[in-house]
Amino acid sequence: MDGSIEKLFIQFIDSLSDILGIQDTSKPLPERFMHITEKIQLIVNRERNFCQTAEILRIASNEVTKKLETAVILESMLDYLAWLIPYDCAHVILDISDRIHPVISRDYRSDEQKNSCTDAILYKDISESVDISKTIQSITNSPSGKYVTLTIPMRWEEEPLGVIVAERQGEPFTEEQIHFSEALVSQSAVAIHNAQIFFRLKEADRELLNSYDATIEGWSKALEMRDHETEGHTLRVTDMTITLARRVGLPEEDIVHIRRGALLHDIGKVAIPDSILLKPEPLTPEERIIMNKHPEYAKRMLSDITFLLPALDIPYCHHEKWDGTGYPRGLKEDKIPIAARIFSIIDVWDALIHNRPYHRAWNYKEAYEYIKSLSGSHFDPEIVQEFLAMLNEEAITKQSSA
Repeated sequence: MDGSIEKLFIQFIDSLSDILGIQDTSKPLPERFMHITEKIQLIVNRERNFCQTAEILRIASNEVTKKLETAVILESMLDYLAWLIPYDCAHVILDISDRIHPVISRDYRSDEQKNSCTDAILYKDISESVDISKTIQSITNSPSGKYVTLTIPMRWEEEPLGVIVAERQGEPFTEEQIHFSEALVSQSAVAIHNAQIFFRLKEADRELLNSYDATIEGWSKALEMRDHETEGHTLRVTDMTITLARRVGLPEEDIVHIRRGALLHDIGKVAIPDSILLKPEPLTPEERIIMNKHPEYAKRMLSDITFLLPALDIPYCHHEKWDGTGYPRGLKEDKIPIAARIFSIIDVWDALIHNRPYHRAWNYKEAYEYIKSLSGSHFDPEIVQEFLAMLNEEAITKQSSA
């Protein structure tokens, strides 16, 4: 090698050694160069591992923050934590006052490792650990080897949510592994906090819906108390309508609105004078006009209540007829909402088989044949077919159980 080139090469090697913190100036150049190459490769590998781990953390953080159930969040966190810090077993304890009962665990140990008393060490560390405000790594030596326990607190702001305990046999977890693990646990704490908020909102929404439904049932009972001759009618037609609606294949998300609509089907009658509503004799033509306005009154009463808009089909349209001769709008065939088409059959059936001020209760066969005779005129023929089949099946069931 030319003297000037060799001098430059030595200066280059010296500079790299200083940068890399290598103190081996007394060694031959080839050996020094090999040492530098190995050190650079170690740095490259470390950086590559760091980038890979950072990518795992990014993916894991995205995944856990998408979850809306605490148990699912914690299970996902433990699975990704195994990539960040290869552990033998890990536990999540949410109730810190009762730390020796993990709520979710992952255990990758062999049967031989499980018999090596690591659980006793793990539980001892958890139960005796007082300071959960910071990450703690403890090392325990035993005849079967070195056991490392890493305890990472899970907190939302200043509120403790729980603690994660990871354990393995062998070398301690590195600072980099601990740092990434803390970041994942922190993201999981945010996800759990959000899940708890979501759960509380769902519970509040459920309580509100229950209150609404209780109010609706109260309205329907008040109507029946006013018109005592129809006592029990509303609940009977509601139950039967729901059964028939499911039978014809309506989705469950529609059933809840059908139930509310059935309970409120005669809500418009609150605007009908008692002299007409409670009259035992047949109504005069003028009185019939007033009585037939109750679907319109129902629409006026309910249309401003957003919660009840999907339930309006029955109160507003259950007096429409398949051939277009019904009221209030004279709708025809499938222009009539299906909920109203279903309910209208049930409403007439119940009125026929129970005593009313204007007629005695019909027997089963009379009512059955009457409903059948109105198929295609008053009622949707396909739904009438399903209704009659339902009655037949119920009759067979009653006979077999008798």
